[in-house]
Amino acid sequence: MSSASVLVRRAASSTIGSLFAAQARLFPERVAVEDGAKRLSYAALDNAVNRAAHAMMRLGVRHGHRVAVLSENRIEYLVLELACAKVGAILACQNWRLSPQELQHCIDLAAPSLIAVSERHAGLLSRISIGTIPAIAFGPEWERALNAAPDHAVEADIDPEDPLFILYTSGTTGLPKGAVLSHRAEIARSFVMPLDLGIRNADNILCWPPLYHMGGTEPALCALLTGGRVIMQDGFDPTRIAETVTQETFGWIRQCADRRAGEEQRAAERCRQLRRDA
Repeated sequence: MSSASVLVRRAASSTIGSLFAAQARLFPERVAVEDGAKRLSYAALDNAVNRAAHAMMRLGVRHGHRVAVLSENRIEYLVLELACAKVGAILACQNWRLSPQELQHCIDLAAPSLIAVSERHAGLLSRISIGTIPAIAFGPEWERALNAAPDHAVEADIDPEDPLFILYTSGTTGLPKGAVLSHRAEIARSFVMPLDLGIRNADNILCWPPLYHMGGTEPALCALLTGGRVIMQDGFDPTRIAETVTQETFGWIRQCADRRAGEEQRAAERCRQLRRDA
């Protein structure tokens, strides 16, 4: 077999986990993600991802199992996404805007082996029945689990066609439905997105849309697979967005003019004011 054929076969077997690990090897010191004052380099993020993968496996998660997450945007969410990618687990991203009855439906639909929840949304989770499904809380409990786990990469035989995410429909005409997205689908979307939107390698991505939605998760993955930086933001805050765009360079920023046009107009005016002040 020629060397070109070997490279083609290797590329064809790529997964989200393997491509992120490659970026960590190429740019270990480059900042991968930041959330306020907290920053993680690619090497540090990969270390956390490996530890999270081992921690999940200690809790019984295996290849093909589902893991549910109910959380606002935060670094741990991205760590969990990438850890699932390395284990071969499927992350079911829960919408914290749902009623308890709707959330119950979505959890039952995914039948997860583990649930990760943030402190903010633990109350919502407590209002549904999860039976004997183990749950882990982001924060001190999560950090203890990672600190107790090894930091080497897990061994997993993952096919690019294996499922990676379950993202849910809005449920406007009925109960939400789970859309299953594979590693290969997310890789394709991550590499089409720069062509479609003009995003360049190593561009910054402002991640304010919720990570349970493709509008939050897919641009973040795109950045991490191309050596970029994810600047995490907990929801749509026009003032903070305006301040961030005057301090950082972005190739592209998502907006939702149809829903929050007034706030975005104020954000744009704030941007102009900050530039004048500078």
